[in-house]
Amino acid sequence: MSAVRCRRFQTALLAALFSVSALFTAGCGYRFTPDGGDLPGGMRTVYVPVFLNDTAEAGMGAWCADALRMELSRRNREGGELSDGRVEGRIVEIRDPTAIYTTDGEGRVKRTSARVSAVVEIRLLRGSELLRSFRVRGSEDYLVSSAVGTMAVLEDDSARRLALRRLSERLMHDAWERLQTF
Repeated sequence: MSAVRCRRFQTALLAALFSVSALFTAGCGYRFTPDGGDLPGGMRTVYVPVFLNDTAEAGMGAWCADALRMELSRRNREGGELSDGRVEGRIVEIRDPTAIYTTDGEGRVKRTSARVSAVVEIRLLRGSELLRSFRVRGSEDYLVSSAVGTMAVLEDDSARRLALRRLSERLMHDAWERLQTF
């Protein structure tokens, strides 16, 4: 008799664990749909031209457009100029780095990093009809060289540009999430 009870208890425990895990994964944001999520108005594909750039950061408009194209491509939603819709973007703001300092126990600067932030405006259009308009914003940290001189300046600029590249990818992932209908 105890073997039967043990088996029932194990079965009930497994069912409960499965139910709890299903609840947690249902709220995680992942969706199981063919070809990715839905776009407003039943659009299947969208075209993404290079984003306009209201900042002095060269390349940011192309980086964001490329990152959004990659998000769309992963979901079979990227298309050419004859697509169902078009996503236009504008780099509205890039804030220059905010310094972040770490000190050791004696108060000496141990490591310095910086944070760069950006704001991007996204518009989803079908023909001339505006379907969605919103802004995504975020920031990215990067390490700053502790050296002094020309090489340090070049290293810092390179690290900043890589941080902006990572930031553009994260912002466009957020943009894709906001473009989908639920």
